[in-house]
Amino acid sequence: MQLNIYLISHPIIQKLASEITYQDKTLKQNTHSENYKQLGTLLIYEVMRAWIKTQNLYIKKINYIKELCVFDKKESYFVITDLTESYKMLTNTSLLFPEVEIEHISLSKEIYKINNMRIYKLIEKKIKNNTKILILQSHLNNYRIIKILDYLIAQNNFYIKQIKILCITCNNKIIEKIGYKYPNLKIYTTKIIDNSFN
Repeated sequence: MQLNIYLISHPIIQKLASEITYQDKTLKQNTHSENYKQLGTLLIYEVMRAWIKTQNLYIKKINYIKELCVFDKKESYFVITDLTESYKMLTNTSLLFPEVEIEHISLSKEIYKINNMRIYKLIEKKIKNNTKILILQSHLNNYRIIKILDYLIAQNNFYIKQIKILCITCNNKIIEKIGYKYPNLKIYTTKIIDNSFN
């Protein structure tokens, strides 16, 4: 297994992740939601910063030159996530990265088979060959993520370098399986855990 796992060790990210992962009971509900939002913003920034390309525009005015920094319009970004578990993490994403498109894929066992074929077809239409794809899960703890990777890589011929996985925590058995099948995939997480999963 030569999987590229990046343990994000920034102290603020680690503190927020710890409070969320271990459900600090002393925190109020709105504080917990705010922590999710802040953690999501920081994690998504950490993963996206290497992908994002900007261009400097210079506008000549009469007395001065105005400089603007804009996102490269040729670049597109697509986030695939189960919004039922990660919507709090994505609150600021469209504010920071207006070129990002977010698509919901249910990872619950009951809904997964029913809705996702329709969603796969929708994704097929929306994602271009040069699109950067981020698969976001709060906790990488089930094997259905591999089916999404299979769909993107095997059926739609996306390159592994176009895809990254981001999660707060990930299960070591899941990443072993992913590493066996997709050894060059990049996974960003705050913690690798060993516990029961779906």
